[in-house]
Amino acid sequence: MKSRKALWIIALIIVMAAVLSFYFFADDGILTKQFFCMDTSVKLSASNDNIDKYARIIKKLDKSLSAYSSKSEISKLNKNGNAKLSDLTVDLLKKAKALTADYPQVDITAGALTELWNINSDKPKLPKDSYIQSALKTVGSDNIAIKGNYVTLKNGAKIDLGSCAKGYALDLLFDEFEKSDEKCAVLSFGSSTLLYGEKSDGKPFVTAVSNPDDSNSQVLEFKSGQCFVSTSGGYERFFEIDGKRYCHIIDLKTGSPAESDLTSVTVISKDNGLLTDFLSTCIFIDGVDNIEKYLNDNSYEVIALGKDKKIYCSKSIKDKIKITNDNYSFK
Repeated sequence: MKSRKALWIIALIIVMAAVLSFYFFADDGILTKQFFCMDTSVKLSASNDNIDKYARIIKKLDKSLSAYSSKSEISKLNKNGNAKLSDLTVDLLKKAKALTADYPQVDITAGALTELWNINSDKPKLPKDSYIQSALKTVGSDNIAIKGNYVTLKNGAKIDLGSCAKGYALDLLFDEFEKSDEKCAVLSFGSSTLLYGEKSDGKPFVTAVSNPDDSNSQVLEFKSGQCFVSTSGGYERFFEIDGKRYCHIIDLKTGSPAESDLTSVTVISKDNGLLTDFLSTCIFIDGVDNIEKYLNDNSYEVIALGKDKKIYCSKSIKDKIKITNDNYSFK
């Protein structure tokens, strides 16, 4: 009989693979690999000659950035409070700090909070409010001191890269695709995907956004060229106690799981995977009342689903969207 942990991993692979799906008809010379890495199911389609190299790069990143591996750089930093890190890890920390300056709803120093809530636990329970308040005091990007490759965490801060590691990995693999002169490739971490190059049949990539109420169905699909796509939602990872659902996305104003009136947020960018990953979480926390400012930003595009079954989207992408669920309509 499988353990609860094993069953949770199997369920996670199924759910995360359903967050974003893409239609990619493989050309001759293209292979697809699927493996578990960076705490999710990874699907990689690329040329025969290079796909193994790309897979090794992704697995190497996991060893640096994963908070779930005791041997990773981030785990050692969180345990000791200071560490000498690789150039890549330092680069990510710096970029994440810069994004928090613009979007304070998300902060990678929220590790003490995510650890406290422990959404992925076999037996989750509600933490005491006093513990939540103590953990909140450790949150703040100013608690990350970087000097060269040496990083120190102050005031009990802990790092959680759940809001940005996958997007950062997409950016790095984009560079690898460029160096290797890939013609067409797809890399998906379930909630974050890179669609690279052009399909040989000349047709655009098509990405489907899943139904938050039923991961086996979809709400809409949209056409795009080469781009980065990330989706965040409260249905990805959660637990329920006394009939109430607690999602994995933490609201830093309360220190508790976000109670958003958005159910799913997808962000699309032509050139920045890290931004899409970070922003999808930020916009989800911010909710419907604050979404207009994101819809009017020309540096990325947004497709958000509300609890009211309305679709909130940037004007530039509306004509590329096909609604496939009759319960939903454009706002």
